Amino acid sequence: MSETYLQSFSWSEVAEPHDEYQTQQHLCHGYDVYGDMLTNADIYDLKLLLLLGKPPKPEQKKLLSLLEFCLANFGPREASIRAAMNAGVGGSAPASALMASLAISSGNILGTNELQYLMNNWLEADEKYDSWLIKRTNQTQAEILPDIEHIPGFEVTSQHTGLPVQQALKVLATVSCAKKIRYLNSHFHLLTQDYQRGLTMIAIAACVYLDLGLSITQAQYHFLQAKLIGAAHHANEQAILGWKNFPFAKTVQLIGDPGFKGLPDMEVLKP
Repeated sequence: MSETYLQSFSWSEVAEPHDEYQTQQHLCHGYDVYGDMLTNADIYDLKLLLLLGKPPKPEQKKLLSLLEFCLANFGPREASIRAAMNAGVGGSAPASALMASLAISSGNILGTNELQYLMNNWLEADEKYDSWLIKRTNQTQAEILPDIEHIPGFEVTSQHTGLPVQQALKVLATVSCAKKIRYLNSHFHLLTQDYQRGLTMIAIAACVYLDLGLSITQAQYHFLQAKLIGAAHHANEQAILGWKNFPFAKTVQLIGDPGFKGLPDMEVLKP
């Protein structure tokens, strides 16, 4: 592989001397990924090197690892997890289950559209409480996307902030570089009183991404991939448990259920 054909700000490769289609060395912003980093660094060094373009500080690594822990599995009550479960229990391939989850995670409720809205509103937030108040008016997105009908970063109907969200906020606020997270931790009770809605995990995620200095697009990419591990787990688990054990549904008992008889012969059905 010739370097002439690889145009990247972050990544470069050295081809094998006797086979240009094989890579001898991978370099991320000049750092030897498999030669030095694999021995002396960890996955968060690599992730943040890719995102920030420079080696991260220890507190940045801690902040990102804590966020990924919080985003790893929202549980079956969350819509993107259930979308993956629906695909899994229906016998879809793993890629289909993950694409179903990604579709929901790109939307207006705990999705990247909501994340973009939040980050845009909070990019200029300062130490004045009023500047953290999010406008209640709807903002029109692309023609194919509906307007956000709830206050971004807050529950759609519930006035209660879930205990996991409160616990995550408290722990993340202990990281030294988490300036916006600490501000949110100090003021979220006032915000929830003003809005009469509980805080959600995506509000925390938006602040973490801003504290890390990521762009909105980088944050959206990271948010999508960080949630996939939980979606994959529940899709696989539900495929094993079967549709009769789908959560949050009454038990269904079919009388005289003949069971699966296989797919129809398409050749027979042709005119």
